[in-house]
Amino acid sequence: MYSDAPRQEAGNAAPIRPRPSLTCVAALYLLSVASLVALSLFSEPIAAFLARLFPGASLQTLDLIFNALYYLPFLLLPTALLLRRDGGAAVRLGSLGLRAMLGIVVLALAAVYLVQCISLLWMMVMEGLNIPYLNTEMTIPTTTQGVMLMVITIGAIPGVCEELFFRGTLLGGFERLGTKRAVILTSVLFALLHGSLAGLPGQLMLGLLMGYLAFAFDSVYASITFHTVYNAAIVLINAYMAGGEVTAEEQALLNQGTFAYMGGWGGVLWIIVYILVLGALVRSFIRLAEQRRRAHGIAAVPPGGEKMPLGAAALLAVAVLILLGVYALNTYAACIAGGAA
Repeated sequence: MYSDAPRQEAGNAAPIRPRPSLTCVAALYLLSVASLVALSLFSEPIAAFLARLFPGASLQTLDLIFNALYYLPFLLLPTALLLRRDGGAAVRLGSLGLRAMLGIVVLALAAVYLVQCISLLWMMVMEGLNIPYLNTEMTIPTTTQGVMLMVITIGAIPGVCEELFFRGTLLGGFERLGTKRAVILTSVLFALLHGSLAGLPGQLMLGLLMGYLAFAFDSVYASITFHTVYNAAIVLINAYMAGGEVTAEEQALLNQGTFAYMGGWGGVLWIIVYILVLGALVRSFIRLAEQRRRAHGIAAVPPGGEKMPLGAAALLAVAVLILLGVYALNTYAACIAGGAA
């Protein structure tokens, strides 16, 4: 950990900390993939069982319990065991000052609109190439209590558990290959795990940004703050937008596709302008974070320290193949839905 005061390290080298092995983190990722797929396959009987176990519980409460069944044992528990084994040294647990936290909150809010713009362009490309994708809409509850439960379910739990797992356990283990490679690899694995073809570019960008935050601030709390604020903002914005009615004209444009709904080439131009402006804001934040990182002597692990063992590569390959199968099934489902429509 570090304080806000500058520190000096010999040769400005990355701190030496115990790290889980590459085979260990690859196996944990495969476990997270297999458990997620298993829970998805048996979601209906599990939901029915939870409804009988908690009679009278709201849909948002049942969703919260269902999410906990995945995040707590398969993402949070492995990190907790590593923290206990290594005394917390394997995971970045550096302190995060108030000014840094407020900056990360602003960055997360800007990222909400940046990712939305990128996703709109990506959906236009897919529709132009006739690539089917599932467009899942968020079901927003009508009560304040329901919205708050949804903020916990979609914002707080994933924000904490996913970051401790990806930017804590996995990033720490894959840093045996070098910090830059670890950030890229965990970002790809993070994006793939979400199983959304439409959201893939946005998830990849978010993974890279959160990996950088955890490294630059030497603190997983930085990525936790970003992730939680980002997800919570998505829920609250959708809750606010749910109050508006879609006019017949808007529905007609929606039926024509994203390009028509956004106003054709004029809309595309404005989206690009928004991306450039928001991208400049993100770039400015990264420059400030880089200055702070250098002042605190936080250095990256250089590449070349270790190579990926064959067993670890095989485990990751199995996990990726399972996820590609999920993407293929989702694409097939989108084709069927499009044909039915």
